[in-house]
Amino acid sequence: MEMIGTIPATPSGPARVILVEDNADLLEGLRLTLESSGKFRCCAALTAIPPELDSLALLRADLVLLDIHLNGVNALDLLPRLRALMPKVRIGIYSGDEDAEQVHKAVALGADGYLIKGLPRDALLATLDDILRGAPALCPRATKGLFQFLRTPAPTLSGLDNLTPREREILELLMCAQRAKKIATSMGISADTVRTHIRNIYAKLDVSSRAELIIRVSPQPITLAGGTSNRSQNRPDESRRRLSTHS
Repeated sequence: MEMIGTIPATPSGPARVILVEDNADLLEGLRLTLESSGKFRCCAALTAIPPELDSLALLRADLVLLDIHLNGVNALDLLPRLRALMPKVRIGIYSGDEDAEQVHKAVALGADGYLIKGLPRDALLATLDDILRGAPALCPRATKGLFQFLRTPAPTLSGLDNLTPREREILELLMCAQRAKKIATSMGISADTVRTHIRNIYAKLDVSSRAELIIRVSPQPITLAGGTSNRSQNRPDESRRRLSTHS
C-alpha cells in the first residue's frame, strides 16, 4: 500500500479528505484537483485500504473518497464497517463502474454519494460540496443507473424462516456491522463457531457476502427468538435518503 502524505488535523479551513485509489497516477491527479480548488486538503492519499480500518478514523477526516475495485478487494463490502467506525464522516464512492446494481448497493450500504470517474472538474467539486453539506449526491450518470435498478422488481429473499434462533440472533448482529470476534464475545461462544453460523446463514439465504446480506435482508424484519424485530432498532434506510444531482 502506498500512502502519499498525511497531515495533522486543523480546527478549521479546507475540508479534510482521505483518497483511496489503486491507480497511483489517477490518485495524484485527483489529489491535485481537489487541493488546487482551495476547498479540500488531502490528509491521506492511499493506493489500498489499510488492513486495520481503525487507522483511517485516527486521521479525523471530513470525507472519504473511495474507489470500489482495489486490487481484488471490493470496497463496498467494507462500507458497513467504515460507517460504524466513522459515523460522522461523509463517504463518497469514486468509481468507473456505472453498473446500476453497484450504485444501489453503495447507497444502501451507507455511501453519501456516488461519482463516476471522468467527471468534469467543476461537477466533481460541486458534488463533493453537496456531500459535505449533508445532501447525499449522485452525479447524473450514477443517478440514471440507480433509477434503472429501482424500476426493476427486487427478487424475493427466501430462507429467513429456515434460520435457527441462534442464526437469527447472529444475523441481527451482522446487520449492525459487528465482526465475528465481537459477536463471539457478546454471545459467549468462539469466533470459529460464529463463522460457522455465518456460513450457514449465507447458504440458507443464498448470499455470498455481508454487503449482499445487508441489502437483501434490510427491507425485511428479522423476528428473533424473543419475539423482537430488527425494525425496533429504528435504523435509517439509507437507500431512501434524498438525492441531489448536478447536470
